[in-house]
Amino acid sequence: MVPLQLSFICALLLCAPYLLYQIWMFVKPGLYKYERANIIPVIFLSCVLFYLGILFGTLIVSPIALNFFTNSAPNGVTVMLDIASYLDFLVTIAVASGIAFQIPVITSLLIRFKIVSKQQLAAKRRHMIVLAFVLGMLLAPPDVISQILLALPMWGLFELGLLLAPSKN
Repeated sequence: MVPLQLSFICALLLCAPYLLYQIWMFVKPGLYKYERANIIPVIFLSCVLFYLGILFGTLIVSPIALNFFTNSAPNGVTVMLDIASYLDFLVTIAVASGIAFQIPVITSLLIRFKIVSKQQLAAKRRHMIVLAFVLGMLLAPPDVISQILLALPMWGLFELGLLLAPSKN
């Protein structure tokens, strides 16, 4: 089943832009011209950030977390990795990182749609930093290094979302 699961995940990741394009072509005729012009950069940025998050989770967070798990085994205990469990672990970290990398888009949209103002979010910066570390704790494996490696980019991406948001709101 593992090769089949891996093939499905890779196919889904490769086909996601095409699926989003098809959804866009379905929704596009029902939108006004200014709505169409505003949504294309958001969709593009969201896709790029999601794939960057997947790369970050796969290439940075997962090896460090796996290293922690293999080195934390007691002396005399042989670590035997199961490929199915490893794939589940890798996919969970990659998807969690991809979702976490959506923070600038969410922040920018909240400000753009006037749900909150840029000043309100900037004033709640301390709360957002704590929230980033709590989410890092919940999304990452139970080692501190992986949690910090996920929380710091979330904080930086929140700040990036504030920078990308319009100043008038």
